[in-house]
Amino acid sequence: MAIEPLNIEATTHTPLVNFNPELSVYEISGRAMYDDVQHVHNQTIKWIDENLKHIKTSVSLHIKMKYVDSSATKMLSILLSKFEDAYISGQSINVRWYYNVEDEDIISLGEKFISTKKLPIEMIGVVNE
Repeated sequence: MAIEPLNIEATTHTPLVNFNPELSVYEISGRAMYDDVQHVHNQTIKWIDENLKHIKTSVSLHIKMKYVDSSATKMLSILLSKFEDAYISGQSINVRWYYNVEDEDIISLGEKFISTKKLPIEMIGVVNE
């Protein structure tokens, strides 16, 4: 069964979502503000619910957020919980949380997810370009 990729372009208020099992690309990056991110969240959760269990290769989710408001943080937590469930069920999943070394909010959010999710999350600091 071929799984259709999910590609949602980023806007100034919503993140890019690029899930392409054929290329082993799973990325969420950009800005997430609740009022604008709801439709992105719904599409992403639907894709995960329909497809994640069918992926037989390792999944490495790359999260590269520049800004996440408090409401969008909850949505990101729900999304990570879906990956956590698959990981607990035996699927090979890891998360790479990229953060600007000067962005305390994104660092703290990544650390929060590390402490609350039963999912391997690697923090990767990057210097502002």
